[in-house]
Amino acid sequence: MGDESDAQAPVPRCPGWTWHAASVPGFDHKSTSQPCQDAHAVRLDDDGCLVALVSDGAGSAVRSADGSKRLCEGLGEALIAARRAHAGTALAALDPDTLRGWVEHGIDAVRAALQAEAEAGGRSLADFHATLVGAIADGSGGAFFHIGDGAAIAAASGDLGQFAISTAANGEYSNETYFFTMDEWRSHLRLTPFGPQYDLLALMSDGVTPFALAKGGAAPFRPFFEPVSRFLQDADAETGHAALVELLERDALRTITGDDKSLVWARRTA
Repeated sequence: MGDESDAQAPVPRCPGWTWHAASVPGFDHKSTSQPCQDAHAVRLDDDGCLVALVSDGAGSAVRSADGSKRLCEGLGEALIAARRAHAGTALAALDPDTLRGWVEHGIDAVRAALQAEAEAGGRSLADFHATLVGAIADGSGGAFFHIGDGAAIAAASGDLGQFAISTAANGEYSNETYFFTMDEWRSHLRLTPFGPQYDLLALMSDGVTPFALAKGGAAPFRPFFEPVSRFLQDADAETGHAALVELLERDALRTITGDDKSLVWARRTA
């Protein structure tokens, strides 16, 4: 089973999937010596079901880095456990409400643990504010699950013009979004199914969307994804991870965004 939630560790290849992922601090955080508040995790079960997650901690929340990390780790494990309980059943054969139930149950468990921790320290669950971009997929297809901004794309690796996308959802103002720690989080949880024709997945925080998505944010930016995918599909673990970090830390991006950046790239190989 693949297991990666530390942005500094190389990412392994796994049976059925090749994947690479990284989270790096934004230029704004580097300039003030703040840690990265993004997190990611990838999990794979023995049947070739992939769970990938990206979370962006709110800059205004004092423990958002913990919130994003705990969400990715806890929800990733919960979804793999739920999938194993239905071993042998293709994801496409499951009712959408079943998948939503898996996600909600996993988020509930993370929220309960953080709530207990917050109360013990005289703090609030809002201190852990973080968004969620996730995917669960196997050979039959899968679904995105999404709270807040960031984006997720499922595409045909041979033709990026064929894709499904889960786009950002913001609040009344452009600098507002939604978090899994809000009381009304269920009303902001969106599920987007995609079919088996899509063998390429990309999940990203909002620090990546300005240069990874086409203008308007409703399609992958092919001049970005095509060369990145060509390189990553043949890269070994260490080389792929180093390349992603270098890409996300390029000084040329400084004028585009100062945010933390997370990107998970995965391709189904069997």
